[in-house]
Amino acid sequence: MNALKSLVFNNLGFALYEEIERVKKELSRKDSKIYRFDAKDIEIIKAITKLDFEEIIQNDLVDIEKTIDKALLVAGIERKDIDVVATTGGSSLIPIVHNQLERIFSKEKIKESNAFTSVAAGLALRAKEIYSN
Repeated sequence: MNALKSLVFNNLGFALYEEIERVKKELSRKDSKIYRFDAKDIEIIKAITKLDFEEIIQNDLVDIEKTIDKALLVAGIERKDIDVVATTGGSSLIPIVHNQLERIFSKEKIKESNAFTSVAAGLALRAKEIYSN
């Protein structure tokens, strides 16, 4: 209870989240990582393996596939109708998520985009379409 109080009253939620993000990113490249969060009345030190992480996100993987299938249904198209899947970083950099996209659409259709500029570039292209008439 003291740890929870400390988390709330010392406004540590974002710091806790940042450590989770750090470990998540490291597990995209390494087989294991130490999760370490040490603050007033809180001490968490836990080794986490890539396998642990993949088990933790299993429900998210199911949700990702359901969301893809729902989007395709709404669009009235099938998986095979997709020509290119542009990944822009974030969760698509997690190996198990990337592999899932390859399984759903095929490896040849997955094209990695620059995570930092792809959204801005897409918006610029759309603005050009709208305002160049």
